[in-house]
Amino acid sequence: MNSKERMTAVLSGKHPDRSPVSMNLALYGAGLTGCPLVEYYSDPEAYALGQEQVSRIFQPDILFAPFAMPLYAQSFGGTLRFYKDQPPNIKKPVLSVPDDFHLLALPDPDNNPSLVYMRRAIRIMGSRHGNEVVVAGVAMDPVSLPIMLMGLDKWLQTFLFEETMATDILGWILPFFREWVNILFEEGASFVALPMAFTTPAILPRKLVLERCMPVLKQAFDGVKGPLILHSTGAPFSPFIDLFATLPNVKGAELNCKDSFQDTRANVGEQLLLMGNLEGPNCNQWSVKQTREKCKTILQDRKDDPFFILGTSGPDIPIDTPPAIIHAIGRSVEDVNKW
Repeated sequence: MNSKERMTAVLSGKHPDRSPVSMNLALYGAGLTGCPLVEYYSDPEAYALGQEQVSRIFQPDILFAPFAMPLYAQSFGGTLRFYKDQPPNIKKPVLSVPDDFHLLALPDPDNNPSLVYMRRAIRIMGSRHGNEVVVAGVAMDPVSLPIMLMGLDKWLQTFLFEETMATDILGWILPFFREWVNILFEEGASFVALPMAFTTPAILPRKLVLERCMPVLKQAFDGVKGPLILHSTGAPFSPFIDLFATLPNVKGAELNCKDSFQDTRANVGEQLLLMGNLEGPNCNQWSVKQTREKCKTILQDRKDDPFFILGTSGPDIPIDTPPAIIHAIGRSVEDVNKW
């Protein structure tokens, strides 16, 4: 099987020749090509070239679109701060006062530079690798997207204490979310990963997620035209996965390194694809031996699970991660029968 055949099998619940491998090497491609990050996150050709090197050197089963959520803040008129070794961050929130949201125009996916960059990057990657490797789009779910506009603290305060305004903001964002995710599928994404930055146990209690977030997510996800994989963003995720597994078009979830595959599988049954749970942002601190042991533990635990992908969780693998560590993750799935 090639990577696309392997991923297609897993997404449909069939046994692949081996577990696919998912590594968030979106940022890492810039290091492989020596591309300045201000260019890497604005020129789709530069980004696609970095991912071409990722594919050639490490052969992951999934190539990711730019994993830089602040680009959505930029698309709404925000400004970004760029760094030498990490994705850009928001320099200043778009909204200083939450109820000014009605003064913002929703970004035009056909003309907005940030959105055009992201969709063209997927298109180029799909044209070069789409017959052999799965290309994943990346977007923010509608309940998390306001974080990019006003910051987490203001969005949480608005959501908790100004319910009417929060409802209005979510109703305003929801059509944009559906249109944008469907555009990513049209550009060639095989699935879209959604970092669930707001609906995590670290921020909201289960009762609020059930009562106020789930109806919005159900309405939003019901309108998309392809599979969605929910992403933990680096926080524990399993306590809410049983809720999310009931949402339309949700086919999988990426687990945090603190989540248990066994407990999550027991909670959601066999229908949901589970990914993870190697701690991607910290793997630059591992030795090759430690990396192999971590992979071995997960692979042995999941050896009879056809709905499983070995992968890194959280944000990007750091740009200074030794290539030997990344190779050790990728090769671990080939060594599983030798252990």
